[in-house]
Amino acid sequence: IPVGILGGTGLVGRALAARLLSHPIFSLGPVLGSSATVGKSLADDHYGAALWEAVPCPPGLREITVSSTEELMRSGVKYVVSAIAPSLGHIEDALQAAGIAVFSISPHARQVPRNPLIIPEANGDELLHAIATAAAEDSDPTIPLVKSPNCVTCGTSVVLKALDATYGVVGVSVTTFQALSGRGDAKYDPGLVVGNVYPLAGTVEKTDEYQRKELLRIFPNIVRCAVSAHRVPVQTGHFVDVKCQTRKPVRSVEEVKAVLRAFAPLRGLGLPSMPNAPIVVVDEVGRPRPKQDGNYEGGMSVCVGNVHTNDGFFDVTLSIVINNVVRGAWGAALINMELY
Repeated sequence: IPVGILGGTGLVGRALAARLLSHPIFSLGPVLGSSATVGKSLADDHYGAALWEAVPCPPGLREITVSSTEELMRSGVKYVVSAIAPSLGHIEDALQAAGIAVFSISPHARQVPRNPLIIPEANGDELLHAIATAAAEDSDPTIPLVKSPNCVTCGTSVVLKALDATYGVVGVSVTTFQALSGRGDAKYDPGLVVGNVYPLAGTVEKTDEYQRKELLRIFPNIVRCAVSAHRVPVQTGHFVDVKCQTRKPVRSVEEVKAVLRAFAPLRGLGLPSMPNAPIVVVDEVGRPRPKQDGNYEGGMSVCVGNVHTNDGFFDVTLSIVINNVVRGAWGAALINMELY
């Protein structure tokens, strides 16, 4: 099944294109970039030096030519993954209106109630419910605009769902230390991020605002949610500190680890991109760390460590590492498309 990519010349789009070359269900369809890139080959428009580690253009992508929106519309493609900036969100709307199912990581229309905001392990059933609801309201109800949340929310929601299903999470505090690639190819002023920590509250990125709204939507039983976001000089892999208050008592660290390791609600569905272990728990002191723990199962698993219980205020505290390019971006959209 061919899949088009909006924002296909950017960091996330390039990585998804490479994955689609070997996907068992989907294949690479039209790749869209900016108007300035139409007609160019991906090799010519490949930004090789992604931050400070060079990423070569995969051989299978070198001869792919960047398409226009009109060419995509004429191609007959029925599925598109979107990684475009929110200012270009009208393209997603146009594709959906043309009968193309869009699976998007863009903030555009993410909080519109009729657009499913889906993490399959946490609320995958809502995707089917949203389609059924639309069927009762619209003349052409089967064409969704399915949203994935912010990259931090993509991984944090998997862990919170495991804890919530066992203990009932009522309050959560999230502090993020996010990799530079979370902003795609966009470069920061070196003075902000080289040997430094850059708090994102109040900036144009609105990262903390996105995450809080998304967590409260995905977990309606959480009544208290605080988020503080920071950018740090790491290339790939977001580090997230999570502290939870629960309705039910938490007996021990080992119990929490067992709950997390056992969590695999979609294991029997046969989704090609779903990791066998959505949550990998590491026991070593000083873990998890982005460089060492960001690539389990190709970056699709979330790594948890530094687990503690009953610190006098929170019932469970732990640290998470999320591969922001894979599980936090194109991988999240790809799993949603497989589930659909």
